[in-house]
Amino acid sequence: MDFKLPGKVSSVEFEMITEPLIESFWNDGYFTIPLPGAGMKEFKLDMPAFERFDLVAMRWDKSRELDDIDVRVVECKLRPSEAISQARTYQLCAPDVYIASNKALDNRLMSRLDRYGIGYIMVSEGIVRTVLESRRSSLFNINFYRSEMLPRVVTLLLFNDFITGILGVSRDEVKNVDYGFKKNYLWISNISASKGVQWSMVYDADKGLMRFGLNLESVNVVKNVFHGKSRREVKSFFKWIKELLPGNFLIKFENRCPRCPQGKLMPGMKHEAFKELGWSMKPLAMLTKEELNFIADKIRVYDYVELGLWAIIFKQEELLSWTKTSLLDKAREYKEKYFDKIFEKLNSLSYYSLPNFTR
Repeated sequence: MDFKLPGKVSSVEFEMITEPLIESFWNDGYFTIPLPGAGMKEFKLDMPAFERFDLVAMRWDKSRELDDIDVRVVECKLRPSEAISQARTYQLCAPDVYIASNKALDNRLMSRLDRYGIGYIMVSEGIVRTVLESRRSSLFNINFYRSEMLPRVVTLLLFNDFITGILGVSRDEVKNVDYGFKKNYLWISNISASKGVQWSMVYDADKGLMRFGLNLESVNVVKNVFHGKSRREVKSFFKWIKELLPGNFLIKFENRCPRCPQGKLMPGMKHEAFKELGWSMKPLAMLTKEELNFIADKIRVYDYVELGLWAIIFKQEELLSWTKTSLLDKAREYKEKYFDKIFEKLNSLSYYSLPNFTR
């Protein structure tokens, strides 16, 4: 039995609104944060008023122009009148804002929401019904939206399109991806290129760019590919990568939390840069001979290292010059022209075959 203090809302009651709502948007073709069944792992911006969005649903508009992406933000409350203040705040950064609840609205509250341009969705006994459509508010700041919301939304949608349209992953499998929002930072990953090798996309707001690539995170993958190999073999691999990849590629090399059991992050811990390098990530073209030798030496003997190879897909200031098609074509080109070759080379070094790279 669930108990609650007077005036307090139980999580079960709240989930009776959010879970059917998320599934409804998902079934209508939206990509949602949170994902269906993912709990309350929420969308956020790095600002106090935007630290938590109950639901953000997004999908490409038919025009496929980035400014025409369908983005809907929903504030969920058991008492609809208590959601108005937060919904008004969301209208600064989102073109369509809704309140969702399990209550029928009286005429007075309905009129108030209509005046503000806030939509209303009623969720009752698992049935989701839009009672009032939203309208773009005069509060909406297009520049704020383009600089803060749009790059994050595009990163999520592009990753979804890449894994479904190019890798052939089903919509049901997409529900299992992992993602996180940190300070000025969004990442989404965990669709395995192979066991222990992950596809990832990251939007880094501090640097104003989105990157896409492969991470080798599994201890077993690092061991089977690099351990027991000669220094010459491993150095040759990194030299080959440096010659293959163009100037917009980055290399990430970190010690995977040496103080955590089995290299897995524990609460309050983090991956660390090797002190001898002084960096975790840098342009591959700027990798010095000494750094290349250091990486080759460490990856041959260290269990808990993370190697990432990343391509910069877009920079924030140029984002609106792209379309859905052009961004997806760029991701496809990088996969076929570079990442597939890298994976073939990893397989040639490995003691066993790394399967299912196309998935």
